[in-house]
Amino acid sequence: MNNVLAAQLKIIVTGTRGAGKSAFIRSINEILPGCQVNTLPDGSGDFAYYYGGIPIPETDETLYLVEPPSTEPHGRSLWPLTDASGLVYLVDSTASLTFHEAQATLNMLDTYAPFPVVVAANKQDYNVPYDTAYGGYPMGQHIPWTADGIHRALDLPSGMTVMPCVATDRESVKRVLIELLYEIIATMDGMK
Repeated sequence: MNNVLAAQLKIIVTGTRGAGKSAFIRSINEILPGCQVNTLPDGSGDFAYYYGGIPIPETDETLYLVEPPSTEPHGRSLWPLTDASGLVYLVDSTASLTFHEAQATLNMLDTYAPFPVVVAANKQDYNVPYDTAYGGYPMGQHIPWTADGIHRALDLPSGMTVMPCVATDRESVKRVLIELLYEIIATMDGMK
């Protein structure tokens, strides 16, 4: 393993509501998953982070995956304050109504995130047959958008990676994380 990754790595896993963030962490997790509860700075309440991790082969290090709370005001406002190495942003590829929220957040991350961001177009395995009794539309869901289609629909910068993903499939999650690790290494190599 490249010694650029010798330090502890923490990856933020976030995205739109219902996009599969917890499933993404659970499918790759090899440590005891947990939940860290913190008190808000103003003392008005608590918020929790879900986390898991996977040992990095040939090292004594662990890649930690952290899912911040998804409800405002605690979630997105805390991202820049973390010591994260990178971020995976999950988009439900079957729920185009959430694309506007994803676009706004990803534009903000592209401008302000101090780390690489990879977008995971989740639910690529979703295949709902059309029901002609309801006008030919799947009830409540849609056929998944491709990763390239999501990249175009969200009008993302050409340098932002969007990958197909199935959050419940370990190999799919692994491919997304490996891509993010390559981007982290490239960023760190560029700082030398």
